[in-house]
Amino acid sequence: MTTAEAEAAANNHDWKLFKHPATRSLGIILKSKFNKKNDTVDECTITAHSFQGIDRVTYVSVYGGDGRYHQVPVHWIEYSRIQKDTPFAIGRAKESEYPEFSASYSGGSYKELLSRYQISDTVLYKKGLFSFVKKD
Repeated sequence: MTTAEAEAAANNHDWKLFKHPATRSLGIILKSKFNKKNDTVDECTITAHSFQGIDRVTYVSVYGGDGRYHQVPVHWIEYSRIQKDTPFAIGRAKESEYPEFSASYSGGSYKELLSRYQISDTVLYKKGLFSFVKKD
């Protein structure tokens, strides 16, 4: 698979599976890195890039109406980059349509392949590709 296919498949999963616990921003950007081919599955790492927010207070000297300077607190958020790597796998399904894939998946032809992996609860199928997040 290409990195674009892996990233597209990862974006079809729930983004909360990839986000860093300290993520404070609403969005994350997913990038993939190929690790190795294992049978019919490509193992890769999905890196979620996001930001964490750190509450800060800066005191600013302000000239008041009483003719004196006062230290006024200004609250702001400092954003710093964070990332989290998540093991991920993607493979090309033998079946071209979802109903056939679903029957094969529940019927057992993929069970042996998937039993080699500690997988999350969800295996997604889209456009002839199946993908899943591997548990750490």
